[in-house]
Amino acid sequence: MTLARHSLLREMSMFKHVGLFCGCEGKYCNQCGQMKCHRAFHRDKAGSFGLRWRCKDCQQAYFKEKTDQINERRKEYKAEHREHFNEYDREYLRKNPEPKRARDRKYRQEHREEIKIKKSISNKRRRSTEEYKKRSAEYNHQYRQLHPEQNAQNFNNRRARILQAGGSFTSKEWQNLCAYYNHMCLCCGRREPEIKLTADHVIPLSKGGTNFIDNIQPLCQSCNSSKYRSLIDYRVNWSEKSQG
Repeated sequence: MTLARHSLLREMSMFKHVGLFCGCEGKYCNQCGQMKCHRAFHRDKAGSFGLRWRCKDCQQAYFKEKTDQINERRKEYKAEHREHFNEYDREYLRKNPEPKRARDRKYRQEHREEIKIKKSISNKRRRSTEEYKKRSAEYNHQYRQLHPEQNAQNFNNRRARILQAGGSFTSKEWQNLCAYYNHMCLCCGRREPEIKLTADHVIPLSKGGTNFIDNIQPLCQSCNSSKYRSLIDYRVNWSEKSQG
């Protein structure tokens, strides 16, 4: 064996082990040309000793130098196998939901105002679409048919706000008022279900009346329309009609 060959083998055998109690024979890095401990290499089943052909330091330097090219290739690969990655993400989130929930909570806390602005813009765009307007109109129509008392209450409260009249009443108060008068129209004396009772303001809102329940009397639609803006209190004659 020549002196140069012997010197080279001696230098290659003199390397620093990574970690305590490591007695590996070392591995040659084809990138930097140094003999290093096995723990200085990443694992690779296809490589010699089950390790990669270049050490961790060389691998890190390569990634740092080729970062843009590597990221571009990764994007292209993900785009080509998008369904595979989506399926993997869904399965992982199904098995590990809590980490994502924690990240989402942290993000919402740190970007509260930004999220509020984005949500407001999104809602405005969604509500401006023809499909949303159509579905909203259909839903409101069905709701008014299923909840006529609530619809009447909302109408009267809104009308009172427009006229800047004080007070409001709930659907429960309206139902109790109708029950107190035996569901009877205080003007014509007919009862439900023959007629449908509506809330009439004894003192009209246009003449300074309030929208509190004590200014409301139950009248059928025709009697309510014929009364119009007159100040007529039919409640004083209720006992006579109820006895009749």
